[in-house]
Amino acid sequence: MNLAEAALIGVALSMDAAAVSVANGLVCKGTKKNVLILDPLLFGLFQGIMPLIGFYAVSLLPVSLDKYSGIIMFTVFMALGVKMLLDFFFGNGTEKGDKPLSVGLLLVQAVSTSLDALFVGAALAADAGTDIWLAAAIIAAVTAAVSALCLLAGKKSGALLKDRAGLVGGVLMLFIAVGSLFD
Repeated sequence: MNLAEAALIGVALSMDAAAVSVANGLVCKGTKKNVLILDPLLFGLFQGIMPLIGFYAVSLLPVSLDKYSGIIMFTVFMALGVKMLLDFFFGNGTEKGDKPLSVGLLLVQAVSTSLDALFVGAALAADAGTDIWLAAAIIAAVTAAVSALCLLAGKKSGALLKDRAGLVGGVLMLFIAVGSLFD
């Protein structure tokens, strides 16, 4: 995996966090600034930790997955892309709340939006050339930056990416899935 692929994965994985950050920006009235700072930090942190967990969990398996890496990565990224597109077109049941944000709520959001990254880490374990620490750092940094921008956008305008974040993430995942077949 090269840096561009890691950055694209980071962008794709950050779309759920982006949508939540936009929503957080919409409902942040009455929320302390230090809690708002935690939004991008927690989203980035968990998006970086989960691929590491997935990667090392799979590496404990007694068989090598190298010869299956293309099909494994294709399957995982295709499934994630389809899931994100289904959420975009049919909704995922999330609604904007009217309570101030809390650290606990941000933690729940960060963990739940980063579960996809766990499976991405597992898929990356199949690629022997992946530097998982670098990939996780890039994913974390991209997610933190995207979340910060979307939080600000949510605060300022209300819906910069909200309507299209899932679509963008899903399409990127599908491109990554198809690209993994040609590596």
